[in-house]
Amino acid sequence: MKTWHIIFISAIFLMGFFYYKNQFYINYEKPKDVIKDSTKTATSSTISSDIKLFLEQNAQLNFDIEQIRNPNSTTTLIGNNDRDKKIKAIRDILNGDNINVRDLDKWILELIRDKSIPRSEKIDALLGLLDEFGYDSVKGEYLLDTLGSMRPIEIADRLIDKFNADVSDGTKIRLMRILADSYGIDPEKLSPEVAKFVAQQSIGIHDFFTKQIENPSSPGLYREAIKLYTSVSSLDELNILNDSLIKHQDLLPIQEGLNIRLESSLSTQDAQQTLLPDLLNNVQKGFFGDTVKQDFNEHLYGMIRAPNADQVLSENTKTQLAEYVQHQQPQLNPNKADFNAIHNYNDWAETYANLSSHGDKVNFVYDMVVNSASPVQQATLTVYADPTVLTQLQQNTALQQNLSTALESNELSSNTRQLIQDALQRLQPSTK
Repeated sequence: MKTWHIIFISAIFLMGFFYYKNQFYINYEKPKDVIKDSTKTATSSTISSDIKLFLEQNAQLNFDIEQIRNPNSTTTLIGNNDRDKKIKAIRDILNGDNINVRDLDKWILELIRDKSIPRSEKIDALLGLLDEFGYDSVKGEYLLDTLGSMRPIEIADRLIDKFNADVSDGTKIRLMRILADSYGIDPEKLSPEVAKFVAQQSIGIHDFFTKQIENPSSPGLYREAIKLYTSVSSLDELNILNDSLIKHQDLLPIQEGLNIRLESSLSTQDAQQTLLPDLLNNVQKGFFGDTVKQDFNEHLYGMIRAPNADQVLSENTKTQLAEYVQHQQPQLNPNKADFNAIHNYNDWAETYANLSSHGDKVNFVYDMVVNSASPVQQATLTVYADPTVLTQLQQNTALQQNLSTALESNELSSNTRQLIQDALQRLQPSTK
């Protein structure tokens, strides 16, 4: 099994929470930025920003992980007045008619950060509160998010049992995220006995997700399982994912499933190295059909052209994507250069330039225009050229002559003729 990583699904176009303004989902291999794309779905959470900050700071230290134990082993619960005081305070706030969120955050944070309270007791306390206030309630959402922040691998089997019980799909999705986030904990700080137990729990999580994509029960749960499956499986098992996407198109259109895989594959540099090559290879070979491939490419181009993509994509990934995109160059037939064809070509050219220009996009695009053997391609790029590129193109008399000569052909469609005329007009320096 590969090292776990959480799928980046909700750092994009964040929506407000029920209580708070800040989004939270703990991520232990989170890069400094994520590729933004409007097609992604934002997810709310009920953990406050103070709790989020503390957990993220301590995540790198494997906070409390060394305290993992087999909950089936024999232990004696020792009285702890401080622990009981914190749990009582949390319970009292949750029982109130008007919940003071700031006070709730305060006591939750004190419970989590108190190293005198064993990890197992914190988890047991949160499970008890969940049973008391209900998993499907807003209070339950808050408690589940708190529980999930601890990556509770030792109770994975209990969480799976709860998933299979009578809870809402929203709760099931939260449980799935907790399970995926708990997968793959480094066993170095664990005793051999506990490490073995954690390995068994990890296998249970893996088998759980495999079942969810092989025998899905609803579109929403299937969508989430697809997003998370790559974080709990090996590269050798991606064929299971591909087969599932084809088999269950009634629940999730194959294009949506591929988009989810694409977002997962670009989420971190580790994912780019391990997941992206196989995905691009399958699409390039036409495994999913030409129509799906075209839609996939449009989604890919949008992500590559995102403002922060340059910070997220590794140099090796940019090279790999450039090679893939180069082979996707659409044809511009002079007799069929309608709006869609022109728009698609420009999208391709912009994407290819972003990947291949090595920081000098202006000159790269200029060279693409003047070196193209197709007047239609030249006209398209000229019409869409930004002011800096256009200024250089206006000084190239050979380009203007080439486009003027192309207009003399009687084989041009009306759309193509108009396109070239528009390009020639743009090439005239402004008199203002």
